[in-house]
Amino acid sequence: MKEPCNSCPNKDNLMNNFQYFIDCIMDGITIMGSDGTILMLNQVSVDNCPYTKEELIDKNVLELIAKGMFDSAETVCFEVVRTGMPFSLMQKNATQKCDLLVTGIPYFEEGKLTKVILTERDITELNDLKDAIAREARKQKHFENEIAYYRAKNLLQGDMISQSSCMVELLNTVVKVAPLDITVSIQGECGTGKSLLARLIYEHSSRSKGPFIEISCAAIPENLLESELFGYEKGAFTGALAQGKVGLFELANGGTLFLDEIGILPLHLQTKILRAIQEKEIMRVGGTKYIPVDARIITATNINLEEAVRQGTFRQDLFYRINVVPLVLPPLRNRKECIRPLCEHFLSRLNKKYNRNVSFQASAWKLLYRYKWPGNVRELENMMERILIISDSDIISADQIAPLFPESELDMLAYNNSYPVDLKEEIDAFEKKLLKSKLPFFKSIEELSQALNVDRSTISRKLKKFDLKI
Repeated sequence: MKEPCNSCPNKDNLMNNFQYFIDCIMDGITIMGSDGTILMLNQVSVDNCPYTKEELIDKNVLELIAKGMFDSAETVCFEVVRTGMPFSLMQKNATQKCDLLVTGIPYFEEGKLTKVILTERDITELNDLKDAIAREARKQKHFENEIAYYRAKNLLQGDMISQSSCMVELLNTVVKVAPLDITVSIQGECGTGKSLLARLIYEHSSRSKGPFIEISCAAIPENLLESELFGYEKGAFTGALAQGKVGLFELANGGTLFLDEIGILPLHLQTKILRAIQEKEIMRVGGTKYIPVDARIITATNINLEEAVRQGTFRQDLFYRINVVPLVLPPLRNRKECIRPLCEHFLSRLNKKYNRNVSFQASAWKLLYRYKWPGNVRELENMMERILIISDSDIISADQIAPLFPESELDMLAYNNSYPVDLKEEIDAFEKKLLKSKLPFFKSIEELSQALNVDRSTISRKLKKFDLKI
């Protein structure tokens, strides 16, 4: 039969060995009288201060305070005595300088508070763990934001060419605003890609699972525009459907409504759109009650809305409401770095479509760079398809496509960009254009040479070089 452990108390003297039990507890325990006298404490509590148990037992905590210890214990003990309620306080212990959570619990005998039991829990590791978790959470959040940013940026750049600095800056802004449920205004000339940008914002927003409704305000007659946007009740006007009609604001509920060419809206419709954005409610034509709508609004225009506000053709309050984040799409002539990658993007798609393998020579690229592209990206895309259809060769030179580009739309001296040029070719092109423009006004080489202040022989040589006749 196994002999009992000599260090363990038997059942009969459990109460006499209370000290043994509290010494087994890993938290510090101190039992004080209501006057602050230390009646009992365990070994952990002794270890938390630079005194022995014999120096602490039967000492009043006020005496220990005078010796520079138990500053918080006194506060906890007497706060419990004062209120009769449990009280906790954080402190550093006097030895290992670890974090202790000191808690005082009142003990009542016959309704009178006679003792306070103090517990001291070392939460240093817990605090360190908490700080480590917080640091990792912040780090994870940073990485998540960074990954989301670059993922969105890559997705956006996959659809929109952004070789120029102005386009990179624009797409950086789009990455930030797309996830936010705010009104966005897109400004830019016709053909710059406003509709594509609006769809990209929608696809990378929190509403990407909802509908995307697009309407060109310029494509619908003014007398029908209100019923298209807001719908109408049955019998609202002659010719109306018997059951009425749901408007685009209602159809876009939970998604995004893209209002293209908003600048041409009449003032009375601007008022209704302002209410739809501000109050998130609309009233159908012929209706008597407002209908709640929840749609993100993206607008686009190719006119100067600020000027329209000054002229009184566009409401100032609506302008400020839709212009929370203005995105300005630069014209293609101001971002010529994008011309080649755009052409290659369209050529790749069109080559597959028409089963061709068309590419451009260096001279053709220079011509494409010189063109002003008044129709912007839309014109460039159409031009690529036109070249692909009419060309017999798969290798395209400048001479083959020059007739497609009016000389009046060719830049001669716009070199504030990074693409390479051949100085001699540019000078020849300029001289040829200048001579050709002057020929109709002079009857002889001598008159032309005098007008241009050069020798007659120089004019003759250049006319022959450029195959021009006077």
